[in-house]
Amino acid sequence: MDASQATQIYDTCGSPQIQESQTEAFYITLLPSPQHQQQRDPFQFATVDDTAPEPPVARNTSVSAPQPPSSIKQRLLLIVLVALLCLILALLVVVLCIDGLTLSQVNEIKNEGCSNSSSQTCVNSNTISQYMPNASCNPVEYRQLLNKSNETAQKLKGILKSLNRLRQTSTATAAVVDTTLLAVEELLALHNGSSDSVFPSSCKMIKKENLSNESGLYLLSAASDRDDDGNILRYEAYCHMGNLCGSSAGWTRLAYLNMSDATQDCPSGFKLYKPNNKIRACGRPVTHQGGGCVSVQFPSKGIKYTQVCGRVVGYQYKLTDAIDNTNRDHNNLNGYYVDGISITRGSPRKHVWTLMASSFERYHDSHSNCPCGDGVIPVQSFIRQNYFCESGNPSKTGKYAYAFFGSDPLWDGQGCGSHETSCCKAPGIPWFHRVFASPTTDFIELRVCGDEESDDEDSPLSFYEIYVN
Repeated sequence: MDASQATQIYDTCGSPQIQESQTEAFYITLLPSPQHQQQRDPFQFATVDDTAPEPPVARNTSVSAPQPPSSIKQRLLLIVLVALLCLILALLVVVLCIDGLTLSQVNEIKNEGCSNSSSQTCVNSNTISQYMPNASCNPVEYRQLLNKSNETAQKLKGILKSLNRLRQTSTATAAVVDTTLLAVEELLALHNGSSDSVFPSSCKMIKKENLSNESGLYLLSAASDRDDDGNILRYEAYCHMGNLCGSSAGWTRLAYLNMSDATQDCPSGFKLYKPNNKIRACGRPVTHQGGGCVSVQFPSKGIKYTQVCGRVVGYQYKLTDAIDNTNRDHNNLNGYYVDGISITRGSPRKHVWTLMASSFERYHDSHSNCPCGDGVIPVQSFIRQNYFCESGNPSKTGKYAYAFFGSDPLWDGQGCGSHETSCCKAPGIPWFHRVFASPTTDFIELRVCGDEESDDEDSPLSFYEIYVN
């Protein structure tokens, strides 16, 4: 039973026996994974010198070398984690074994009780027996039960503080701590007797209510998703609590892909590119009948938002030509109107951002270069100024190369040639940002498009992250 939710329990005569004070709600941040604790550029790769001599092999000696302090420190941290896990298991047993009342049961008891002359609600013996069949109508036992419940909550809070302190001491134990914190959140949900009221529905809500200011993984309630019993489902999401696209109100991440992480795969339906041992990217599947797009959608989980902020990094493959107007779908948002990336929201599609892959960065080609550079093709009316454009082809002679241009990633605002200098000065680049007049719960859709066969041109992406607020 959550003692914080119970205000009064009455004996069969209507006399109040216990008065408990309101206890604060619990919201727990999960540790960010190491990739968020120390974000590195996914396109900076270490070089390997195969010609370097191998280091001498240390000979075995009869005397063991003393353990380095860092190894001892990590062992101590692991011991602390094991102890905390054991304590969590013990608390779980306590919560499950206590013949307590959940929040919903307390409300039922209040409604089922009888009223006395002062219009107060009391609990009759039959109702108590329904939820506590082995309990006698003894106010002393109820007081002990409530005290035990409060003690459990305080111990859980202590565990959370200890785990958060580990955040600053070691990154090697991050995965273990993430799992531990998830278990603590589930315990709190069980302790509070409500799966809907414990967790916020967005990162903005967490930040607005001053529950946490740290970026990391959180458990959120998916307002739009329920199980077969009608309970709101929970999911894990990354919250960016710092300044992003000019706002620090708490951003919820809907989409993330980093193909420099070997454990991550391309979205379903995308083709994997591996031009070398350093680059992995995701593009259109093999096509032989003209242009097309490949798509992935990211649901908002019922989050109402008015802003979208994100970034995408990709590469030029062969003969991309930005927004060539000879394409029959040139003015069709639902078609392959661009060689590059199209980001939209909802159905029917509403434009958010376009990322174009042009032909050259150091050679003048008015027909297929960037419109923000020396290209003469005007952007479509539904795009307006909401786009980025770059090329990865460094040719100065206009030579088309049937190659994967991996040395200059697109849409990062870096490495721009003389014919796209102004494109790399676009406001906010590499981050795109849109603000909408009215709140929406639209899903976000990302498409990789091309107006010719994928064997002739493509714009495979290797990284993206998209937030809403």
